[in-house]
Amino acid sequence: TSPMEAQLIALTREASPAQFRRLYDRTRLVVLRGAGCVSEHEVAGVLDALRDVHARKPDLIESSFVVETDSGECHNGTGEPPKPVAKRRRPSSSAASSLFHASRVRAGRWYTSFILQGEAAAGAHVRSQLPCLAPRALDPTRGGQRRGPGAWDEQPIWFFVGLNTHASALAGRPEHTDSIAHDGTWHFQLSGTKLWRLRPTAELEAMAREKGQRLGPLDVLCRPGDVIVVSTRL
Repeated sequence: TSPMEAQLIALTREASPAQFRRLYDRTRLVVLRGAGCVSEHEVAGVLDALRDVHARKPDLIESSFVVETDSGECHNGTGEPPKPVAKRRRPSSSAASSLFHASRVRAGRWYTSFILQGEAAAGAHVRSQLPCLAPRALDPTRGGQRRGPGAWDEQPIWFFVGLNTHASALAGRPEHTDSIAHDGTWHFQLSGTKLWRLRPTAELEAMAREKGQRLGPLDVLCRPGDVIVVSTRL
């Protein structure tokens, strides 16, 4: 992001829930820089927790496991450049097993996603390893009491896992909006980097004009420890 864009959407990890809400109400997009500190040990802890869940109850992950790229079976090592896919592909169960239980993940270019939901204990086990459960700006409670605007988490956790050993960027999904009924989602960058290419819908542009503001396309690069909060409907 440029310095001007950063002023429009970026907050520090010390931002309060009220500061976050004021900005998010205007833009439906906020980046919390350095919201959490991530070490290699913490990344390994999350992956180990996911392996434990998959080994015990594979369907909790495999029921939603999809390949977001179009280069064949998950990390098949062919070197074929993956392409974004309009419709995500459900792979065989061996793809998830190779991701979580292979002795060595092959180099290449691949991108997958899955939703962990359906069992509170499994979700709690994985959450206990996450280095960022609720950034201060999204935490509406202090001492167990609600204090002003903030965010409340739902139980499902959506994971995006990929690898890119090539010099060029790995394409993600095509431009899209999501049919959601809530205010938005927040995404914690655990490892690597992700470039979000975002532009407002006509509805969001109209909302901004009513407030005397203008919104345009933005490229937002998230690094480990960053949190991006976005309404993918608008």
